[in-house]
Order: sequence, then C-alpha cells, then structure tokens
Amino acid sequence: MEFPNEKSSVKKQVNIAYIDATNNVQHKTTDIVGVCHPSWRGIKSATYALTPVVFEVAEISSFFEAERIADEIMKDKPQKVILNGYPNGYDILAEALKTKFPETRVFFLSHTSFTWYNGRPDEVSWLEKMFKAYERGFIEKMGFIKPDVAVYFKEKGISTFHVMNRIPKFESFKHNLNLNMPNLGVWGSNMWHRNLLNQTIAGLMLNRATVHVNELPKYFFLDESRIKRYNILPHEEYAKIMQSMDINLYVSFTDCFPVTVVESLCYGIPCLTSDTSLVYTWSEYLKNNLIISKIDSPIAIRDKVKFVFDNYDKIQTEISNYLPLLEERIEKTIAEFIA
Repeated sequence: MEFPNEKSSVKKQVNIAYIDATNNVQHKTTDIVGVCHPSWRGIKSATYALTPVVFEVAEISSFFEAERIADEIMKDKPQKVILNGYPNGYDILAEALKTKFPETRVFFLSHTSFTWYNGRPDEVSWLEKMFKAYERGFIEKMGFIKPDVAVYFKEKGISTFHVMNRIPKFESFKHNLNLNMPNLGVWGSNMWHRNLLNQTIAGLMLNRATVHVNELPKYFFLDESRIKRYNILPHEEYAKIMQSMDINLYVSFTDCFPVTVVESLCYGIPCLTSDTSLVYTWSEYLKNNLIISKIDSPIAIRDKVKFVFDNYDKIQTEISNYLPLLEERIEKTIAEFIA
C-alpha cells in the first residue's frame, strides 16, 4: 500500500498488511486489532499470538500518513487497537486513531526492559513519544512485558499493566531424546544480549552434539563441523527446526517474557533460560532445573544440559503439567490489560 510523502512528490512505500493468523490478506471483523513492525521479529510473533488480526506497520513520518493507516485499521470498526512496540511514528498513529475515531480504545504494549536502553538514545526518544501520547489522552493504557518496568511507572501514577506473552496452543507431546547425536538450538540474532557464543561453546563441549544457530559469527576456536547456521528464518520454518531439537537454549543477559522459551515448551522440548523472566516462576522444579544463574559460563550451561538429558522424561512430565497453569497466569494478565 502506498501513500504520498508530504515532503516529496515521490511515493513512499509503507509496509502495512491487514493479515489474519493464517497470513491470508483480508478484512476480518474483530474486537481487537494488533499493530507491530514487520521486521521486529519477537514482537511480531507475540502480536500474532495476542490477536488474530494484525497490521504490520513500519515507521511513520507524518500525520497524513498516520491518518491513512488509521482509516485502514478502522474499516471494520474494532473497539481496541494495541500498538506493540514503539517504531518511530507510532505516537502519531495513536493520535490519528483517537482523533478520527474517538470511541476507539488505544493501548500501548512495550516488549523491552530498562537494560535495553543503554546506548540507544533513538529508542529512548521513541518511547518518550509514546508516554507523551499517553499524557495527551491518545493512549488509554500502557502495558509492559517486563514486570519491573510496569511497577516502576505505576508508582509514578501512570496506568500501567504487566502483560505476559501468550503461548501457542499445545497438545499432548513426547519428543524423543537422541543422546547419540543430540541437537541443541541456540536461537536469536547476533546481538550482545543474546549470549550466543557462551551457549554455543557449551553445546560444543558435549560429545557428538550439533549446535544449530541463527547468526553466530565464526571464531577460530569453534568446531565449525558441528555448527549449523540458518540465518534469520520466517517463523514457520524456524518453528519446524526448533521442534527437531533435543534441547533449546535461550540464556540471554536480559529478557522480558521470551516467546522462544514458551514455544519450545509447547513443542515438548526443554529450554534453558536465564533468571530474567517469569517463565518458570510457578514451578519450583522447572525453576530450579531449567534456569542458568552463571549465564556467562559455558561450563555451567553444559552441566545443566547434561542434567536435563539425564532427567529428560521427568522434565517433560513437569513441563506438560506446568503449561496449563502458565497459560492461566498469562491469560489473566492479558484480560486485565484489555478489559
């Protein structure tokens, strides 16, 4: 869809699609519409899990552009619009939605921890614009996936809510462990907080293990014959590969409520993570055995993987019993946010 740029006669391509969960472009009546950036992968997956109707909208440069997008979003008159993340210009979109359609309830949902803002002044300015849109009455509620952020701003008198990412629908599962040639998934883009190198080294310290990664650079001290790189994949392809792992690793230096971890659990595959989210909070067993405290120690990660392999059946049973409880907790936070 194209909109003219106010500052130029050249038309600017705005990456926007009205898509349902099956990726069929169509209009579909719904109470809630989600909006997210097409290239912000984790937020995009979380948005599609939150609501079946999603607009993918990149940065917005003018109010005129925002009005055209608002018109498209409101064709089927949804009651609520949830802006996921804060690409530059989403504050203008909130203003356009509330100005043209004053009965519409506009919510904002941030998927970021405070740690992320260090050295990112542009993102801080985009977040600040969302708060200003809230102060001007264009945004009704401010949601945060990281509970600490929600608590901090609530204590400042802002209408904030802690919201956990919705998990995929899950069925009975039984992934069979292959101890002869185990496959370990170390997922995420090549960014400092993903801790990819330490996790990959941990996997290579296991005999006969193959480590599957997205974007890990090459290092002279790694056994490249046991590393398989995929680059960043469409979610459908990524999910299939993740389901073929014997264990997934997502031991980040900072996180909010990682979709990759809960997706792995729903596929019946244990996933190690750092103590940075609430994913395992309501299971003492999983919290004690799937969380890494020494997150920059390949040896600690390797030893935890060995423990998981030695107790695989019990861990799978605990995961199966835990998922319904986790889903109940998640849905409660979502219901409170969109009420």
